[in-house]
Amino acid sequence: AQLATMDGQQQTMAAEMAALNKRLQVLQHLELPRDSGKASAERARARAQATRTLHLQGQLLCSAARLLARLDEGKEIAPNKVADVTAAQESLRVASARLENLEKLLGKAAQRAAEAGAKHPPQAPIDHAMRARAACLRALTLARRSRADVSRAPGRSDALLAALAATGVGTVARDDRGVVVTLRAVFDHDKDVLSSTAEADIAKLAKVASTHGHMPLLVVLHEAKALDAASRKRALAQARALRGRLSAALPHSEVAPPVLANVASPVVDPSGRHQAQNKRVELVFVTPRQ
Repeated sequence: AQLATMDGQQQTMAAEMAALNKRLQVLQHLELPRDSGKASAERARARAQATRTLHLQGQLLCSAARLLARLDEGKEIAPNKVADVTAAQESLRVASARLENLEKLLGKAAQRAAEAGAKHPPQAPIDHAMRARAACLRALTLARRSRADVSRAPGRSDALLAALAATGVGTVARDDRGVVVTLRAVFDHDKDVLSSTAEADIAKLAKVASTHGHMPLLVVLHEAKALDAASRKRALAQARALRGRLSAALPHSEVAPPVLANVASPVVDPSGRHQAQNKRVELVFVTPRQ
């Protein structure tokens, strides 16, 4: 009986070693992507916009990872999850460092752009932006894997997506962060007061979301035109008002401080006649698994 048991263990270990050897071969043959070379002025401007978008995406992915990590704070870590939790924490630390470095590079690029003028835009740190976003996506993936209740949450994301879509409120979709509801005309004539329609929509969404577990919420405000000092002050007031309303509607879910995305992630041509469609609010329900 002991020999049969040992034989089974040996076969299992042999299969695991074979799988690890295959993974090692794949990693050994990977080629790192080449750095982007110099570009024309037109392409440099396009890269600058892409870099801002990647930076925003990285920020939101890392924020989602932190929110999921906080759900299990204070809870005892199961022995089979210790390695996963440690890997998730280290991945988030690395991703946060990459974001900080990217922000420094963006600051330097903005300074060079102001000195050079529009005719000769500097090269944007697009390679750093891609790597920072990838690091934050990895951190979110590992945060999901490390959660204690991940095995008890099958299909939660699909169920929430279907339920929110059934309300008919806004545009509902799913991305790496979770389930996203996009709303427009949220505020009453650019004031820091929610419109009556937005009030009713949030009530509907909160009623549905509260029946699908307590998921943390990311709030992202996008603009049609770049914010100046006055409009930024107004946007901050709107963000505070919206967060307060969402916190009241979802008392058992954490609503993270809203992110002012400005014009970093347009959905239509920012200079076209439909540019107003870029002004929108995203409510992101960060799901514990995808």
